[in-house]
Amino acid sequence: MKCFIIILKEVPISIEIGNKCLEQAKKFGIKPDIFNGIYGSEADSVFEKFNYKIKNKYAKRSMNKQPGVRGCTASHLILLNNCIKDDVPYLIMEHDSYIIRSLPNNIINSFDDIIRLDPYHPMLESYNEDIKHGNTIFPYNNFNKNDIRFIQYKKPNLKSVKKNRLFGTLFDDDGALISSRKDDTNYEYFAGTYGYIIKPNGAKKVIRYIEEYGLFPADWLFNNFCLNLMTTSETIIRIHPDYNAIANKKKRLSTTTNLGENHETKRSRNS
Repeated sequence: MKCFIIILKEVPISIEIGNKCLEQAKKFGIKPDIFNGIYGSEADSVFEKFNYKIKNKYAKRSMNKQPGVRGCTASHLILLNNCIKDDVPYLIMEHDSYIIRSLPNNIINSFDDIIRLDPYHPMLESYNEDIKHGNTIFPYNNFNKNDIRFIQYKKPNLKSVKKNRLFGTLFDDDGALISSRKDDTNYEYFAGTYGYIIKPNGAKKVIRYIEEYGLFPADWLFNNFCLNLMTTSETIIRIHPDYNAIANKKKRLSTTTNLGENHETKRSRNS
């Protein structure tokens, strides 16, 4: 398995957070290579290189509104293509990732396509408590909380989202709901791409999905329409505790998708 952390080397806050991730990873025997992340303004050249297009109007709206979303997607796409080329699983992290547990020895054999290393939603107010104490999403029954299990991924819904449009819904080119199953009009997709392992087979499925349906923000691409989504029962990689996801989304500081959008996250002219 190869390990990578996406860092924007020309953005001071990305380097600052990324270095904390690197130091923390070493404590658990993981030594990621730094992947020089794609800046939002340069994402189109990556898309053109692979001949990927944004076909969906909702994806276009999101990716045009936030240049960082484009850069984030482009960074993950390069790594996915490299994963296919290298023909080995990739552990992919973003600069604000933070490892808090060792990877289970049997994790590679526990999934077919992809596994997210955090079962919880970083945009929920309860995120830190969920990680600390666990919650009722995955009942333990006869299992010890310290035993890491490998389970089907299901994203918790946000209270602010209407019941008839569950968080996780994707759309076709005309804005109509796409069903992942005949009786189910709601996708599941990852709540953030800050820590996951993907196999070459899974990467190929994402690329085929893009070729058919077009580009989407990175986390939308990891959905149960094209992938068998798995997660660990407890958090192995979380959003860095010093960079609360909710607070920093408002400040537009730490998350990869926001980088480059204000004066605090622009490229350093001295680098």
